[in-house]
Amino acid sequence: FDSDQIVLVRWFIRALEVGYRPSALENLEVDGIRTLVSAAQPSQRLRARRSDVSLDRWLEHVSNLDTEGLKSAMTTAWSRVGALEFLSAFISEFLDQIGQGWADGHFSIAQEHAASACISDFLSTRWRQLSQGSTGPRVVLATLPGERHSLGLDQAAVVVAMHGLQVHFLGVDTPADELANAATVLDAQAILVSVSTSSSTEQTRRHLEELRSRMPIGMELVVGGRGTPPGTAERIESMRALDAWASTQAATLDLSH
Repeated sequence: FDSDQIVLVRWFIRALEVGYRPSALENLEVDGIRTLVSAAQPSQRLRARRSDVSLDRWLEHVSNLDTEGLKSAMTTAWSRVGALEFLSAFISEFLDQIGQGWADGHFSIAQEHAASACISDFLSTRWRQLSQGSTGPRVVLATLPGERHSLGLDQAAVVVAMHGLQVHFLGVDTPADELANAATVLDAQAILVSVSTSSSTEQTRRHLEELRSRMPIGMELVVGGRGTPPGTAERIESMRALDAWASTQAATLDLSH
């Protein structure tokens, strides 16, 4: 393959990830596929607009494989804009730019993997700090079988931990029966599941159906991520919506006391 063909294949993969069928892409060039992918992005996404926080600098750290510099830049942004704005605007936009950079051939697999691992480490450190000593309702977080992307789960853990909920993080690729059993043993208030665009829609539907059938009556299921199947009743559309949900859970506990 020459370089133009490699870029075309990468954008083809990106289009498949956001839900387009191969038949809709077969006669398109790179510019046409790029337009489709851009149109599929959430229209209401907040843009990184603070003059003192530059995603260009973050991307430069990715290019240089400078994970310590990236962590330092993220720490600065977190302290300046707060956790929710950090997740809703900066991390969402940053992940998209890394993905587009990979599709364009600007980033290698090594650079993309290093950036993802850095973000995951940064977020997991934050939610673990936030959840220390929490006494709120217990929430179990996991991904379904076959789903090995954890960044959405780490983001969700940060949001619920901010409201004093107890985070029980089971991680990726968790069988539905074991997830439901763990939540039952913990007497959890809810199960949170993250679904990425790489997940099979039909497999996700089947796993969610099995999970629902095994969950105790009264336990809530919350599902988030761009790969969540359309029509999923428990779907949470954004980090801000999850923030509102977590606030309600915390308020319910306060009222019960």
